[in-house]
Amino acid sequence: MKQNSPLSPKRQGKRQIERLPFALTSDQYVERIKAKQLKKIEEEATKEERKRLREEKKKGKENSIPKKKIKKKVMEKQNKDN
Repeated sequence: MKQNSPLSPKRQGKRQIERLPFALTSDQYVERIKAKQLKKIEEEATKEERKRLREEKKKGKENSIPKKKIKKKVMEKQNKDN
């Protein structure tokens, strides 16, 4: 007798792996490795640039925060108390 077990979750999609052909010469392999490294360096550079711009924008906002205005009612109360 087989018990009814709940359905187990199934995998979604496929893994993202780089497949290489079987007959790959060392020159082609080296070229692929260099291209992969260059791509990684470029991605890191763009990431750092976005981070730098975000930090500059944040500092610019901190420096340009206007002071809050005191409401007239508060000023009138202060003048009456004096």
